[in-house]
Amino acid sequence: MESDQESPVSPMRAMPSREAFVTDHPTDEQRFFGHVEVEPSGCLRWAGVMRGGYGRFWLGSRNVSAHRWAWEREYGPVPEGLEINHLCRNKWCVNADHLEAVTRQANFDYSRERHMARIERGESRWSARLSREDVDRIRATFAAANGKTYGLGRPLARELGIRARSGLRRGARDPARRD
Repeated sequence: MESDQESPVSPMRAMPSREAFVTDHPTDEQRFFGHVEVEPSGCLRWAGVMRGGYGRFWLGSRNVSAHRWAWEREYGPVPEGLEINHLCRNKWCVNADHLEAVTRQANFDYSRERHMARIERGESRWSARLSREDVDRIRATFAAANGKTYGLGRPLARELGIRARSGLRRGARDPARRD
């Protein structure tokens, strides 16, 4: 029993594709560089979507790292077992000349080196409560007591304006308090 009527066509199937409506569809490269700002330092600042300090870029149906895409555009796929390191130390930079492929360990070492260089120690640290002289005084007081430190902490802490337990312990033992 065939009917003369055709089955109804879904309106979604009948719709032409999105590309049919777009006359000047930008390339991936045009879209990418539409999110880039040139810095005086030579860095290319990613001004698009950021996650964790790194730029993100939609490539087809995938969301990729902008700096990784820049590397692959310039040099080809990232070699197996390597990741991209920013030589300029700016996570948002997508200048391929500022990127290098390194091992995970090397990238970790560079990151740690950058972090340690930023850590201020001693009196120059913004949260420092003790001067170099205060630390020397704490150490001398405890050294002179020959292990019999009961009763020394509270008066000394009050005088220095710190908490007796943690402040004195850090002042006397913390290796970061060294010059």
